[in-house]
This record gives sequence, C-alpha cells and structure tokens, in this order.
Amino acid sequence: MNRHAAEKTNLNVPNILSLSRILMTPLIVWGMMKGEFAFVFWVLILAALTDGLDGYWARRFHQETAVGGALDPFADKLLIISVFATFGFGLGLLPLWFTLLVIGRDVLIMIGILSLWVGKKDTSILPSTISKLNTLLLFGLLLLQLASMVFEFNLNLDVLIYMIAVTTVVSGWGYFKEWIKRI
Repeated sequence: MNRHAAEKTNLNVPNILSLSRILMTPLIVWGMMKGEFAFVFWVLILAALTDGLDGYWARRFHQETAVGGALDPFADKLLIISVFATFGFGLGLLPLWFTLLVIGRDVLIMIGILSLWVGKKDTSILPSTISKLNTLLLFGLLLLQLASMVFEFNLNLDVLIYMIAVTTVVSGWGYFKEWIKRI
C-alpha cells in the first residue's frame, strides 16, 4: 500500500498506536483486578509510550488525520477513566475525591466534544500545555503507584495527587472556556 493510500484509509502508524492503547485498556483493567501488578506496570508503560509517540509520529511524518484527531483523545480518555475507576473504586488505592475529579474532567471533556459534534461545530481542540502536563502526571502517578506495589517500597504520593488535582481543574476550565467560545 503506498503512502497516499494509507493516509486516505487512515491506516497509519499514529492511528495504529492509538488503537493499540484502546486494546491495552481491558488488559490493564483485567490485570489490576487479578492482582497482576507487574504485568499492568509494563503494559501501562507501553500505553504511555504509545500516547507520546502517536502524536509525535503524526506531526513529524505529516500523518495527521481526522480519524486520528478523534481516536487519540478517545484512547486517552478510555484508558484514564478505566484505570482510575479501577484504582480508585475497584481497588481503593486512590482517594475517592481525587478519583471523581479525574474521571469527572474526562467525562466532561467527552460530553463537550459530543455536544460540539451534535451542534455541527468544530470538535478539534488541541490540548494545552497544562493538559499535556496533566496527562503526563496522571501516567506518572499510576506508574509510581504500580512500581511501589511491584517493587515493594512505600511512597507518599500526596503532593503528586494535589499537583494533578490542580492541573485537572485548570485544564478542565480551559476546555470549558473553549467550548463556550465555539457554542
């Protein structure tokens, strides 16, 4: 398949990476519920790498597509919501208020994008620097929590949790202001 055909069908490396993150999500949740934390740790590292690599690859090799623009954030939201729900509600490893805050922001982002789509408005919202930082910190928290369980050491993650809470609120507010402008 030549390059043009791959772009036209949306079959490209960035979209495959985003799709792989979607497919990893049930494996991660299953592993957490089974107590297979070492397995989850390594799969989550792979998922985090695909999150960074898909956007880089798309920009670097000019493989940005409308499908990829929707698939990447959907993969992120699915993974974050699933993993935080499992960590917070299923396993009780994160404070309830924090779990609700993180999941609530991502659900609101999805509702906002859906409302723009229904209203036939532009749904492509580029993530802000604070939003990218938030995602990085979220993955970092999950990996540190898992690492402490796998390698059996104690960590106090309170400062990181509060940092994430702040970036969650600030980035969520940024998305909300953008929706208001578009509506």
